[in-house]
Amino acid sequence: MSNAQFQQTVSRPGFLSTLLQQRWFFYVSLGLVMFGMLVVASGAWWVYAQVKRVGEMKIDCYCMDMATFMVIEHMRANHGEWPRGWEALDDDFATVSTKISGWTPQDIKSRVEIDWNASPQELTRAKTKYGKPPFTVIWLRNGQIYHFDEPNQAILDYLQTGKSKLDSSPACPITQ
Repeated sequence: MSNAQFQQTVSRPGFLSTLLQQRWFFYVSLGLVMFGMLVVASGAWWVYAQVKRVGEMKIDCYCMDMATFMVIEHMRANHGEWPRGWEALDDDFATVSTKISGWTPQDIKSRVEIDWNASPQELTRAKTKYGKPPFTVIWLRNGQIYHFDEPNQAILDYLQTGKSKLDSSPACPITQ
């Protein structure tokens, strides 16, 4: 394009408004594309977070069940005596892990808290409130409330009947 042709094109009526409209269209399009990418990235992050959360919940539930059954096995093997620390449950881990496997004692200790000062005699006398035990002797360290079987109810059921759900459940190997 020669200089004369350029001058003629630039001096044509409406050239400047056409040029501005093209730039405006470009910037609006660019903004919409960037907004779309932000929405897609946010959606992908949300899906990832939910999948990770569900995975953590599953591990918490199994660790909670294992800790509950370890306490029950300890009481069964020790004439109703409540365990006084994680060390007291070491032998019971071997028994429970034949039914539920996939996690180590360290996994359980890092996720589950147990009231080591609980008294089975006092717990046995507890009256349920609204179908739930009025005590909490086993809970998750992260403060969440999810489990497969309510651990405190399982403890109360064992203390009142001498039976555990683990007695009738088949082996449940779980891998991480």
